[in-house]
This record gives sequence, C-alpha cells and structure tokens, in this order.
Amino acid sequence: MSNKYYLLRRNQETFVGPHNLSELVSLYKSKRCSTNDEVSGSTGPWVYLRNRDELEKHYPEMVGIFHGAVPKENLVSAYEKYEPKPRKGSSFLTLTLVAVVLLGVAAAGYYSYYRRQSDALNRVMRYHRAQDYSRAMNIMRTDAALVDKMRASLASAKEWLPVLRTFAFWDDTKPKPALMVAIREQSAVKTPANCSRASWRKIWRASMSSWEEVLTQQKLISAHWSLLLSWDTLWLRERTVPNWHYPNSYEHGCFLSAYNAFVGLSLPDNSFATVIRERIMWQARALASTSDSHRTIHPSSASPLLVWNCMEQSNDLKTLDACRRILKNARRTPLVIYSQEKYHWNRLRIIAAQIRKDGSTNSSIPSLASRTDSYNAIDYSDIVGYLVNINSQKK
Repeated sequence: MSNKYYLLRRNQETFVGPHNLSELVSLYKSKRCSTNDEVSGSTGPWVYLRNRDELEKHYPEMVGIFHGAVPKENLVSAYEKYEPKPRKGSSFLTLTLVAVVLLGVAAAGYYSYYRRQSDALNRVMRYHRAQDYSRAMNIMRTDAALVDKMRASLASAKEWLPVLRTFAFWDDTKPKPALMVAIREQSAVKTPANCSRASWRKIWRASMSSWEEVLTQQKLISAHWSLLLSWDTLWLRERTVPNWHYPNSYEHGCFLSAYNAFVGLSLPDNSFATVIRERIMWQARALASTSDSHRTIHPSSASPLLVWNCMEQSNDLKTLDACRRILKNARRTPLVIYSQEKYHWNRLRIIAAQIRKDGSTNSSIPSLASRTDSYNAIDYSDIVGYLVNINSQKK
C-alpha cells in the first residue's frame, strides 16, 4: 500500500482526508469524489483533478486514474502499477517487513498530522466567516505550518486571502515581511511596503528629530509618518475592499500597526509631541467610532493638524466653517494651504450625508473637478460621483 497521503478540497471550502492513493481510487469508483475536486499531497500545491497537465507535473500517479486512460473497473490495477514490486528472496522479505512496520508507524503519524491540519483549516475558515477572529487567529498562531500552507496555496485558494490578511495584522508583534508582501493589494494611497508594528516603531523613532522643524515651519513632507497623520480616518472606516474583512483594507491595518507602535513609544516632553499625539489619538477614536469621537473638539492650539481633528468631527457646515476660521489669520504655509483642501473634502462629506439623510439639496455643492487628495492620494470618487449624480438630477 502506498504511504503517501493527500487532502481533497471541494468547492474551495471543505477539506476531506487525508487519504492514500488506494482510498482515493475507492472514493472515485463510488462517485464520492470527482474531477472537479482539488488534491494536495504533503506540501505540494492544490491541483484540480481535471487539470491533466498540472496533475502530470505534480502527481503523475493520478493521471491514469482520473483522466480516462483506464476504465473504472480496472482502477485497482492502474493503482497497483505505482506500487513497488518486491523481489524474491528471504532476506529481501525480511527487510520489506521491517520497512513496512516502520513506514506504517510513520504513515500513522503522517495521517494523524494531516487529519489535524484538515480539521484546523475548516475551523479557521468557519470562525473567520462568523467574525470570531480571536478563535481563528489563536489556531493560526499555534500552527506555523498551517500558515505556510495557506500562503503557499494563495494562487489557487483565494478564499484564504482574507484570513491571512487578518492574521498579518492581528498579532504583529513578530515581523512578517513576506506575509505583508503576499497580502498587500495595489493602492494609490501611500503606505510602507511593510506595515508591521515593528516597522512602524522604527519609522516613529527616526521621525522624532524632525517633528519640531516640520511643525514649526508647517511643511508638507513625503515621509510615511506625516502622510499617515493626514489620513481621513472617517473615509478609512467606511471603505469596503474585496477580500478584506478585518481590517477592512491594507490602509486600515497599516494605521492600526502605526497607532499601536506609537502608543508604545517614550515621547519627548514638548508641544510638538503633544500635537502629534492628539492627532493620532483622534484618528484612532474616529476609526473605532467611539462615543467620544463625536464630542465637540476645541483645538488646544492653532496647529493645522488639530484643526483637521476639528473639521473631521464636524457633522454640519456651521461647525465646519468655525473650524476653518481658526486658521483665518495664519501664515500661508504648506500645511495651512493643504488645510483648505481638507475643508473641501469634509464639506463634500457633510453635504452628501445631509442629502442621504433628508434629501436636502439646499447647500451649494462645491467644485467636483478633483476626486483625489493631492497629498496622500486618498480617492473620494464615491462621494464625488454621488454628488455629480445629484447635480445632474437637479438640472
């Protein structure tokens, strides 16, 4: 009997096995598996049984069985051609018996391992779909081989992508740069290639020496920490991106890593650190939609970063205008000029929300020529497209 074991996957969802080759023959003869199922052996890739070329490349022992070269009534003999043919002789028989015993012990352990892995995969998928992320992640944290198997099979098993994305950000105290690359999708928003907590800890520490210069001269710089502080976390909270469950996007996960890294820092005792802390703490509350994110904010200073907090917490145009007036007499620095753009995006947000709530179109709709933030590349096409449609209905 062959001692190689295989898993079957049905509908890219349910796992069956492990089974050895003779058991697969029995399943196929009794029509309990079909060529629409996928097979994986040990650490090999998932291959559809109907895909003759891939099957021949990775599991040649199955080609004659599943591709019509052998009638079903002769499947057993087709299977047997892959089995070793013992030679005559007592010494060979003795060695064969010893080998069979040893292989039987190994096969039992292998079978048990594969059975556990199959059960673990099914439980992870079930918990993740039920949004019981803690249970799903606890299983993955204790089974590195399971995570490696899922990552290696991403090309043929896209349903594992949301699970791996949750895992990458769930417990990012240990760097997972290879996994970060595997789960990232293309996005115009400027983010680090590795958004782990460890990576952000380095970014924050390296940035401290430039906080005073940036905030005093009110510069717009291309550093990741500065870009992140400009992110509209209300926009981030409402996003829906395919194959992301929790977090709801790479940017969402990236912000969570940046925030968790920041709160673990020993901050200098100065007003610049205070401004940055107030900004990122507001962003975290807004992203979590906590009750105190809706309270009226009175900026502790006229720093543009804190005026952004004021704008983003505004739910009506009167409050939003009051926030903008804080910078009325400020120098025309890059941050102050960009704050006008921040005002524009928040104005669109409030007008769209008012129309959706009561159908009111009394407020004049600002220019809709641009759809993308000029600094951080956040795309506001959903809001702009909605207002463009409203404008066309009014004409």
